[in-house]
Amino acid sequence: MKVLFVSESHGWSGGAAQILVLGRGLVEAGWTVLLASPAGGEVAKRAPGVGMRHIDFMPRQDYDLFGARRIAKLVDGEGVQVLHAHHPRAHALCLVSTYLSTSRPVLVVTRRVSFKVSSNPFSALKYRNPRIDGYVAVAENVRRELIAGGVPPERVATIPSGVDMSEFKPTAPDPGLMKELGLPAGVPVIGKIANFSAWKGQTVVLKAVARLKKAGTRTVAVFAGRDTDSPELKKLAHDACVAEDCRFLGFREDVPRLLPLFTVSVNAALKG
Repeated sequence: MKVLFVSESHGWSGGAAQILVLGRGLVEAGWTVLLASPAGGEVAKRAPGVGMRHIDFMPRQDYDLFGARRIAKLVDGEGVQVLHAHHPRAHALCLVSTYLSTSRPVLVVTRRVSFKVSSNPFSALKYRNPRIDGYVAVAENVRRELIAGGVPPERVATIPSGVDMSEFKPTAPDPGLMKELGLPAGVPVIGKIANFSAWKGQTVVLKAVARLKKAGTRTVAVFAGRDTDSPELKKLAHDACVAEDCRFLGFREDVPRLLPLFTVSVNAALKG
């Protein structure tokens, strides 16, 4: 079987990581996996390492007809049997491409966010179209939102994100890393692994640290993820009077080493 993954992902994220994990699994199962995504993107850099062939592709907008035509040509020219859209713009372009290709691959769309499906006509076309053979929702609340948005329930399957247990497993904290991050012995550590944005919930953690500090309990908050070392997050911590109790790590490749340092790992997302 041959599958074409399509994504506009450029930075590193949970979605990008899932593309790699799925691609590696399919390659190991004997599939041929192609990935169309922006050249230089984080998932593009890692694709060859898991056996995927990368094709430079950067969609300009949801209904980019030139981009959709290129996807259609890839489907026909490569003999693609399964077309898998991994992000919102890819979703729209892959759908349009099914009207432009001469062959008709199975079209699968993965949705990773629990935002409500918009009620505008373009969203109705994008989500309810019968040419989409199936949706993969990464959680039950994502599935519920798709169904509430008009997608037939039988076309949505919930497949939670997997975890590589050989990499993410209980281990003792690394003393060297504790020293590097300036984590004092005996002080509880609150960890938040997520790219920084208004809805990812870093402000919730800052408020918690401030409340604990006011109550006489010192904690240290560790923020890791894209832009968690930004001036904006540092200012929010300063305004909450807890900047000295925070560590702003930015994007990290060593999350399995970070997790054992945390007394508690928090998912405080307000949306998503």
